[in-house]
Amino acid sequence: NRYETLANKHAVGDIEFIVMRKFLSFENELNTFEEFIMEAYFFIKSYTISEEDWFGLDKNNLKIETMPLIIDPVQNLQLKKIDK
Repeated sequence: NRYETLANKHAVGDIEFIVMRKFLSFENELNTFEEFIMEAYFFIKSYTISEEDWFGLDKNNLKIETMPLIIDPVQNLQLKKIDK
């Protein structure tokens, strides 16, 4: 553990950090420009430092959760029944 106060006592911290990783959901109605912007955002984000490294979080006290990013949800979804 990299925290001196916990390392001296050989104790495990009682704090757990949760980092939320987002991905662009397919359940969006984005126009071409919005889709381009979001693809550019995730492309740039793939080359930057991660959130856990930004904040200097200890990997032992870290949980990463992945969640879909819904910006403009589909309003009128037309379903078609297919008979077999």
